[in-house]
Amino acid sequence: MKCTNCGKRIGIEDKVCPYCKAENPLAGQHEENIKRYDKRFQKTKGEVLDSAKKLEGLGVRAIILVVLVIGILFLVIAASLNYADPDPEKEKEADAIRHSKEYAEIMDDYLEAGDYVDFAAFVYSHKISFWDPPYDRFVSVKYCASYYYECIRHMESVILHSTDPDYFDRMDLDISHFCGYLQEFQQTYEVQRVREKNSTYQAYIEDMEQELRALVRTYLGMNDSEVDEFIKLSEAKMAVRMEEVLHYE
Repeated sequence: MKCTNCGKRIGIEDKVCPYCKAENPLAGQHEENIKRYDKRFQKTKGEVLDSAKKLEGLGVRAIILVVLVIGILFLVIAASLNYADPDPEKEKEADAIRHSKEYAEIMDDYLEAGDYVDFAAFVYSHKISFWDPPYDRFVSVKYCASYYYECIRHMESVILHSTDPDYFDRMDLDISHFCGYLQEFQQTYEVQRVREKNSTYQAYIEDMEQELRALVRTYLGMNDSEVDEFIKLSEAKMAVRMEEVLHYE
């Protein structure tokens, strides 16, 4: 296990961390569990031996084997129960549930400010699930914001690329990712803007779509009609068009 204070690996039986001297809260629990399982083992062993005395033809070695197997099982249970290192992802999910009201208000603030990237980043970092209230009202926005986030991220990588002469290989990959996520966004946008019954959240979805159009228009030097044609292309043709503009024009 890891020390809850310094994060270094320590034994479950160490009452204090040998590195930072912080108390190990699981050591006492481990000791109690060992005692409890030992009592249960001794009781079961006695019951097995008593039963064995009543059975004819059962060898002593078989009796010992049964007792040993039972003992090993109890020790395995005692050693593993409750001592797995904490799962950070599960802890984040539990935290999101505990602070659902507070986090939902923060998410609304991001949307109201038009900070869709920060909205998506907040959702990712806090492992927020959208199945239950109050998060369920954000479902449509979340779907669109996740693809919007990826589009912005990869376009930034393309535009702010290095002057390294080998960078174009990496830029091609970013272009491919951008085109893929842009297509995913457009498909999701068409569905969610119709499905979203909350007019405010519908407006956020449409705002994201307009911002991505402006992104393409600005960085690829296209007018509105060219943008319309661009987003209707296949992912492969989108990528070719971007490469033509960014590499050669």
